[in-house]
Amino acid sequence: MMKFNTNSIEKPSIYLTFDAEPFWANIPNRYGRSAWDNFDCPESTYWAFRFVKYCELNKLPATIFIVGKWAERNKDFVRYIAKNKLFTIGSHSHWHEDLSLKTDYEFTQDVMTSKRTLEDITGSEVIRFRAPSFSITIEQLILLEDCGYRIDSSISLSSRIYGGGQRLNEITSNIITYPLDGMHLLNKNITVLGGGYLRILPANILRILSRRKLGNMIYLHPHDLPKTIMKFDKLTQFENLRKVMRVGDMFSKLDILSRHYKFENF
Repeated sequence: MMKFNTNSIEKPSIYLTFDAEPFWANIPNRYGRSAWDNFDCPESTYWAFRFVKYCELNKLPATIFIVGKWAERNKDFVRYIAKNKLFTIGSHSHWHEDLSLKTDYEFTQDVMTSKRTLEDITGSEVIRFRAPSFSITIEQLILLEDCGYRIDSSISLSSRIYGGGQRLNEITSNIITYPLDGMHLLNKNITVLGGGYLRILPANILRILSRRKLGNMIYLHPHDLPKTIMKFDKLTQFENLRKVMRVGDMFSKLDILSRHYKFENF
């Protein structure tokens, strides 16, 4: 009987991304800007480092988008990943607010402030961007390019509870886009590999589904990694449900996905 070396079979590529932000960050924003001074979140720092250490242990490249205000409180983390060739760094806005609701001036101020903050900490140019909850308009991509960003990952082609819904054929900016694409099923584009969607998916189901194309990108946050987290007093019942619900261990799910996909950054 002929034997096949399955290790020689080329895996499909998938982007691994991570959004560094506090646990309480939410779109819509429920806490306001004063929360950055009143609510520290050391848990987010701990789990961000856990994610990075997991990637280092398994030699998995990732693109890490960082909220500017979070970076100000976690300069050691930012400098640490800036020195590691496994990781590329991008901005995740400065205040973690819905950018699609901002005026052109407000949008520009936010993305420029986060860019300068990260560049001051790392000493390197920051050219990548992702809006919180994929909350960006097609028109704002032009502003983003004018601010010096050259790569964007704020477009979601797959169905989401909040954000996304943009159309690639409407983009007039020259910025390079890495849109989130999901699993195509029955003429639907379904988000599977990100945040709460991946959290609630049991590992045994993921193991079966991973034999097919589940999307082009994994996106995670610090609050996606613990096995349990607390509820938040200012979030609605549904928003708390989205934050708290989880099935199984996220790192075990990444183990499953890494066996079927080749992880990449951009």
